[in-house]
Amino acid sequence: MSTHPKIRILATAARGFTLIEMLVVIAIIALLASLLVPGIGRALRKSYQGACASNMKQTTAALTMFVDDNDQWLPPAPASPVGLLCGQGAWYNTGSKDFLIYYIAKHLGMSGPSSGTQIAKVFFCPGFKRYGPAVTSEVNRIDYGLYTTGMSWTNIGFLPFGYPVGVDGTSAQPNHRITDVASPAEIYAMSDVDQQVVTDPANTWQSQLPVTPVHVMTRNFMFFDSHIGQRPINVPNKL
Repeated sequence: MSTHPKIRILATAARGFTLIEMLVVIAIIALLASLLVPGIGRALRKSYQGACASNMKQTTAALTMFVDDNDQWLPPAPASPVGLLCGQGAWYNTGSKDFLIYYIAKHLGMSGPSSGTQIAKVFFCPGFKRYGPAVTSEVNRIDYGLYTTGMSWTNIGFLPFGYPVGVDGTSAQPNHRITDVASPAEIYAMSDVDQQVVTDPANTWQSQLPVTPVHVMTRNFMFFDSHIGQRPINVPNKL
């Protein structure tokens, strides 16, 4: 006795996928993933770079307000004996006078320095937080670098923010006005940093930096004319 046609159709539908069909589906999914994942990764890094640039925009606005409030003097001036370090972080307290955030925190809407450590999250690169080695806290982490004569494409002959006495056996006069920077659209005040910039392993904070730039092919820069720009990583600017 022959099987009813309807029964044969139902039996065929109920058998599911064959092994070959399953392998084909898996191969297609793997192919799509290989095409999509790099694009998603690039988009994610681009979003971090945009967030970092936005943070820098707020920082440069705070720096401008400090300069306007202090007769065009750059931090830490006027008449300060303490210059600022090249490596900069987002934490500050009453002992952080060599950090830029110490001077501009109030202009970012935060409270002034106190005995307790505070963190200005806007001063911490989101890309660094995601791709830096073992970042569990913003405290005691260096994620940005101020201008130094070794890191600029146009050497202006002085350190706009000075340099602390007793660090590396050197110091630099910190008392400069922003008007001393002759080409503010070409000279940066602060930038992303990584181990391709800070190349000396004897540097006390070099090891905590990302090995490669967190924004892949470019770094963010905060210029003295208050604009935020990107520069390709192959431009020589090593420290």
